[in-house]
Amino acid sequence: MLHHSEVIKTRQIYAFYDPRYEIGVTLGVDSSNPKRFRDAQCSAPFGMSCAGVWNFETDKAGIDAFKIKARAGLPALTNPRSGIEWVDLSKEDAVQRISENLSSDAKRDFNPKPTKNDLYFTNNSSLVERGRSVLWIFKENETGILKVTVLSDWQTPLEDKRGYSRLGFAQVAAYLIEDETSQEANNRTYEIHKRIVSEFSDDDPFKFSWLDKTTSFGSVDDFVQSGGESFIRLPESVIHSSQCKPSDVAITYNKPFVAESDIVKKMQSHFSSSKKK
Repeated sequence: MLHHSEVIKTRQIYAFYDPRYEIGVTLGVDSSNPKRFRDAQCSAPFGMSCAGVWNFETDKAGIDAFKIKARAGLPALTNPRSGIEWVDLSKEDAVQRISENLSSDAKRDFNPKPTKNDLYFTNNSSLVERGRSVLWIFKENETGILKVTVLSDWQTPLEDKRGYSRLGFAQVAAYLIEDETSQEANNRTYEIHKRIVSEFSDDDPFKFSWLDKTTSFGSVDDFVQSGGESFIRLPESVIHSSQCKPSDVAITYNKPFVAESDIVKKMQSHFSSSKKK
């Protein structure tokens, strides 16, 4: 029986760009078109655009090799904690260079499928039933625009949502409901997430939980703290812990909350010492 990664099927290489900037293209791969079109939209306040798609009939190892070939010789564009495979070219030049690198290996798709609009982006249905949900506030480097999201993956809270970010993200704050690990607590966490988006964002579907550019963190923090819920803001030492810093840009999405992890013990120790004071 073939492993899923060994199956030969249509797989794609994508070239995305942030429409706010003339320079900068990022590469991604996928086998479930148009999933990457949808996922990429969460990476920038006003969505992402697609410059090109190249189709292959290959397995996962093959598409990974083609991505390396597509990227070969392209100048790097880097920002602190920016996302995957950004290159220092305009979209037109990048598409030309990638096409030349791939030559006859791929079939260029000149009519990419449209993105899927989803204001809140994440499908929460299965996540509330397991683990422990944590409300995160990020900000985009340079612009300072805030993004609110919910994760249950403590090991990769940052790269999980930065995958196609041109400017990169930074952690600002994280909140959880103290002493509760339950479906009800997770539901309440997702509810405050939606309330924040409704309060501080406009109706643009490409926001994907990005807040209005005039929104300050203080306003969001006050909103969370005064919302009638027992949310605890985690200390700076926790959200900037080495375990929270990305060691890989792989998009992992939400994994179950592991109660035995070192970072959880650190949180529990912090709360215990605070109560004794």
